[in-house]
This record gives sequence, structure tokens and C-alpha cells, in this order.
Amino acid sequence: MKARKRGWPDDLKSPIVIKASAASKAIFGSFAPAQHFKDELDEQMRRERQKRVGIIAKFLGCKNPAVWSDDWADLVGEICKHWQIPAFQQPMKKESRAKWNDQKLCELFADVCWVRERYSSFGDSRACKYIAEHRADYGSRYYIGQKPDKTQISAWAKTLYRQFLNLKQKLENAKFRHTHFGTSQGPGLLNQHAPEDGPDLRRIAIERYASKKSQKVA
Repeated sequence: MKARKRGWPDDLKSPIVIKASAASKAIFGSFAPAQHFKDELDEQMRRERQKRVGIIAKFLGCKNPAVWSDDWADLVGEICKHWQIPAFQQPMKKESRAKWNDQKLCELFADVCWVRERYSSFGDSRACKYIAEHRADYGSRYYIGQKPDKTQISAWAKTLYRQFLNLKQKLENAKFRHTHFGTSQGPGLLNQHAPEDGPDLRRIAIERYASKKSQKVA
């Protein structure tokens, strides 16, 4: 009789999401020491990893390790990562994401313009996906950590497109265009001129903000 295949435990189908406890926020408020929150989050992560190792051991009919080892848990985590099992995945760290100030938005806009110029069949969304998939061509501009999995890359592509649309809204403001894409017709901001979104503005964006490294790769 053929054995029935068991489904993967539900507790292992989602990434690990850790947040600072409400108690810590109540005690420290917005002035909490950064190290305190880091220590608390690290401890929560350790407990959750230990719990998930136990679930995996039970699912596979193995004994849970009598002595906990972070190195052993790291090995299990790498195995899960290799096979794209979400049990040990973690959200991207905030510090690894781009800081979306006006400069970064202009750089993204210019890079999307360059990709679309290179690949005429691409729309804005597809260009953002291309950048996410080829982020190494842009140096540290779109860094999201070492060896992100497919889910993280897909999420990053959506973030890039969302920020691209944010920039498109800003372009409706003449002052913003003149400040970041204006060509000088005299001293002072009042003498800066920038066209509305179109081929001329996108050409200026590429010349001023596009990644030179990605253009060399191309």
C-alpha cells in the first residue's frame, strides 16, 4: 500500500516575523535604546527558530536536539532557504532598503527610463522588475541583502514600482521638476526650467541621475 504524502506543517509555511513587544514600547516609548530592542528581537528570533526546529523534527519523526545549537539551526535555515521553504525566511532588514528621499526617487526614475529606452517593449512595471532582478548592475543603489530569494526579489520589484509611481506624482509639481530636472536659464530657482514628463524630461533624467555602472554593463 502506497504511503500517503503528508502536508508540510502550517506553522512552517510563513516567514518569521518578529516585532518589539508592546511591553517594551510601553516602558521605553519612542526613546527606547536601540540596543534594547535589538537584544529583544534577537531573543525572540532565537526562540522562534528553536520552536520551528522542534516542529521540523516532529514532522520528520526525529528527536529534537537535547542541546540547542545556533550553528545547527543556521544549517537548517540554509537548507530551508536553498529549497525555498519559508520556515526560516526573514523579512528584509530596513537598513538594507533604499532611503526614499528625492535623490533616490530621481535615480530610480532615471534608471527606469534607461531600461525602457534599452528595451522598447518594457513598460514601467516591467522595467522595475528588471532592475530588481539585475540589481547587481547598479552597485549598492538597490541592495536588498545577500542572496535574497525569489519572494524577496518579487516584493522588491513591487516596492520599486510603487516608489516610481510616487515620483510620477511628484513630477506634477512644477517646483519639484524645476528643482531636480531644471536647466538653468539664469541664476536662482525661478530661472530653472524643466519640461513636463515626456521624452525631453526623461532624457534629462538619464543624463543627470541614471546609474553609469548599469549603462557600462549594457
